[in-house]
Amino acid sequence: MFQQWSGVLVPHSELPAFLRRQIETRGTDASRLARKSGVNKSTLSKLLSNSEIVPELTTLEKLARALELPLVRLMVAAGYDPGEGIGPLELEQAAILLDAVPELQEVAHSLASFSPDERGAILAYIRLLEEQRQ
Repeated sequence: MFQQWSGVLVPHSELPAFLRRQIETRGTDASRLARKSGVNKSTLSKLLSNSEIVPELTTLEKLARALELPLVRLMVAAGYDPGEGIGPLELEQAAILLDAVPELQEVAHSLASFSPDERGAILAYIRLLEEQRQ
């Protein structure tokens, strides 16, 4: 099915329109995006035509890499709700930050492949490093 992102899912997805805009602005087509991303052509076709489909996070990650976009943009377009404590402004700021710092995009893409427990361990390690620097 899908991996949930720290919240619940919004029932209606903007992903089909978002993906169509991305394809159009890049002057490409769905077949090329499928090849470039490694997403099955029939899966991509379903994502482009049905706002009720909830894609797996790994599928969104592949599309984000192929489109050279932060993963969070596709997640929000797909209807993932980041949960309480993160509002639209924070999401917009996060997207701007991810766009501005390419290294963060790579980190975000890599973190998506880890389990929640593994991400928690990574976060604990980062906090430890921060404490040691102070």
